[in-house]
Amino acid sequence: MVWHAFPVSDTSTAQDALKIAIREQLGPALRSEGYRGSGTTWTRQSPRGDFAVVNVQSSSFSSRSEVTCVINLAVAPQPWLAWHAVQLGKPVPKSPKEYDGLWRDRLHATDEVKSRGGEAWWSVRDDSSAQKAVENMVGGLTMTALPRLSELLDREGLIRSVRQGDLGHIKAASARGFFDRALGLLLADDGPSDELALLLDRFADEPDERLVAYDQKFLPWLTERIQASVGH
Repeated sequence: MVWHAFPVSDTSTAQDALKIAIREQLGPALRSEGYRGSGTTWTRQSPRGDFAVVNVQSSSFSSRSEVTCVINLAVAPQPWLAWHAVQLGKPVPKSPKEYDGLWRDRLHATDEVKSRGGEAWWSVRDDSSAQKAVENMVGGLTMTALPRLSELLDREGLIRSVRQGDLGHIKAASARGFFDRALGLLLADDGPSDELALLLDRFADEPDERLVAYDQKFLPWLTERIQASVGH
């Protein structure tokens, strides 16, 4: 890949340098993989209405002289968006954000371009560091993140990940009840099944009072979803 130096201006800032590098390098790389968007957020939609989201987040501690940033990754399946809309009492978003995802994770900078401190964020101070940071972003996305998002955009791939206890930075070991309900809503679109019946039985015997309260709205919604799927 050939990089071209950006013009330097006395009035340019680290934010300007990052914005240009994203527009000229990261945006085209994502669009070549089927993503749509601009600025700092891009999405790709599957035939079933599920979304993958890539978002560049800048730290609130960034300044004119240095921007630190990280890439947020998410997968927001249509049934999760529908259920989340019921919870919030709002319409289903037409273009979901990273925080709307069921599966959520981050892509970090590698050692040679990361900022100082604990978490490996990209550090941008000028045109040169912006180019290096975005080149590193594109490399990480191409090698690992985008293939993973493509796998999860296949509904069966996402179901497999939930069964394995992996929703990105959330793992089943710390949230088993949540994973069971995530699996239930993903399975519901394909109609009744033995696995779904076992989940429903487990929900009926739920000992956690917080999940019992959650299920007061969730289970009627899930039942309607299952019934609706039978006619399709």
